[in-house]
Amino acid sequence: MTDLDRLLGETLTPARISYDAAMRGWEAWLDANPLPTNAALDARLTDPGTRAGFVPVCRARGIYHLPTAEFVAALTRTLRRLPPPHIEVGAGSGTLARAVRAAGVPLVATDDGSWWGGTLPDDVLRADIAEVAPRLHPATVLCVWPPRGTDWAVSLRVMRSVQAYLIIGDGPHGMTGNAVTWRGAPGWRRRWLPTLAVTGRCRLDANGDLHTRALLVRRISPAG
Repeated sequence: MTDLDRLLGETLTPARISYDAAMRGWEAWLDANPLPTNAALDARLTDPGTRAGFVPVCRARGIYHLPTAEFVAALTRTLRRLPPPHIEVGAGSGTLARAVRAAGVPLVATDDGSWWGGTLPDDVLRADIAEVAPRLHPATVLCVWPPRGTDWAVSLRVMRSVQAYLIIGDGPHGMTGNAVTWRGAPGWRRRWLPTLAVTGRCRLDANGDLHTRALLVRRISPAG
C-alpha cells in the first residue's frame, strides 16, 4: 500500500494496482483522449483497476466537470438556441469553451484566475464576474460548477444584457453554488434540461452514479 493509499484510507478491491499507478494511467489516458466519449470514460470508471485514480487526477488537474464528446455536442445544440453573444464565467483553463468553439459556437471563456495556479491561457479572458457585462455585454452566460457557497446567479440577473444563463453542476443539494443559485426569481423562468444533464460527467461520478444537473434560466420581463 502506498502513502497515497493510506492517506485516502481506501484500498482497491480486488487489489490489482496502486492509486499512484492508477493516477498515472489516468494522466496518460486523459492526455490521449482530451474529449473522450461517455462510453470510454464510463468503462474506465467501472473497472476496479482504473477507477481508483480518477478522483486524485481530477484533484491534481483541477477538474470538476469533464467535457465529453456527447456533452459538448448537447451543449452546443443548446447554446445555438440561445441569444448571442455567449460567454462562460469561471472557465478555468478554457477546455470546455475551446471544445464548444471547435464545434461551431463562439463562446468567450472568462475567469478571474483565483482558482488557477498560474497564468491563464491566452484564449481565457481574465475578468471577475462583475466585469463581464461592461466588457462583453453577454446575452447568454454559461456557468459550469460555480464554487461552493457562491451565488453567481444574483450577479447575472442584474446584468441588463443577459437574457439567459445556464448553470451546470450537481444541483441545489450539492457542492456547486448554494441553494439560492438553483431557485427562480421574479421576472425569470427556470427550466431543467435533463437531456443535456445526462450527457455530463464530473469528478463525483467515480462511484458509478451520475451527478450532473443542468438548469436554464431565461428572462421573461424587461431588465429594470
